[in-house]
Amino acid sequence: MTKVFINSIPKSGTYRVSALLQQAGVEISGLHITDDKVWDYSNVDVETGRRDPDTALMTDTTPAEALSGIQHNQALVGHFGFSIRHCALLNDFTTVFLIRDIREVIVSWCRWQVFSGQSPRLAAIDDQQQMIVSFLELSARPTAQIVMSLLPWYLYLPQQHVFRVNDLKQPQTLERLFNICGCPQNQSAIENIMQNVQREQTLTKVPGGTLVDDYWSEDAEQIFQLHHLEQANQLLGY
Repeated sequence: MTKVFINSIPKSGTYRVSALLQQAGVEISGLHITDDKVWDYSNVDVETGRRDPDTALMTDTTPAEALSGIQHNQALVGHFGFSIRHCALLNDFTTVFLIRDIREVIVSWCRWQVFSGQSPRLAAIDDQQQMIVSFLELSARPTAQIVMSLLPWYLYLPQQHVFRVNDLKQPQTLERLFNICGCPQNQSAIENIMQNVQREQTLTKVPGGTLVDDYWSEDAEQIFQLHHLEQANQLLGY
C-alpha cells in the first residue's frame, strides 16, 4: 500500500476523491495542507469543518511535519504549490492531481462561501451573476495566484495521475484512481463505492451542482481574462 497525497486546484473534487479512497480501504488522515498551513479535520463534524476551519482546525504543524507523519495506506489532501522542495517532500507519495474548468472553480468557490456561511456579504446579493462579479472583484487575483502555483503539477506528473472532476463519476476513471493508489477494486465494488459517495455529505459539497451559465456574465469574463485565467484554463485543456 502506498502513501497518497490528493493535490488539487481548489473546488476540484478534493473531498470527493478522499471519500472515494476511504470507501476503497485507504485510511484518511484528516490533514489538509497548503504551502504553509495545516488543518486537521479528523474527528470533526461536517458543520464545524465548514463554519470556521481557520479558528477551530488550524494546527501548529508544518506541511513537512504533516507529510512525514503519513503512513502507508494513509492519505492527506491539500492545495500544495509546485516547487523542487515540495517534489522532494512528496518523493515517496503517490500524488494525484485534480483539475477543473476554472470558471466552474470560481462559481463553486463563491457558492461554497455562501453555503458555509463564511461570506454574509456575498449571501446578501440576490442576483447570481452580480454575486460572482463581486466575488471576482475581491478574489480574482488571489485565485489566480493559487492556480498558477499549482499549474506546474499538471505538466510534472504522469498524465494518468491527473483527474478531471467531471470524470470522477465514470467507473473507468475510478478504476484508474484506485489502481494508482494501490487499492484496486472490481467493477461491482466500484459501482457500490460510487453510489455510497454520491449519497455522502462530504465536507465541501454544495447542494445543487455548479451550473456556470446561470452565474457567468460578460463582466465576470472580463475580470477572468484580465487575470490570465483563460490562458491557464487552455493549458489545462478547457
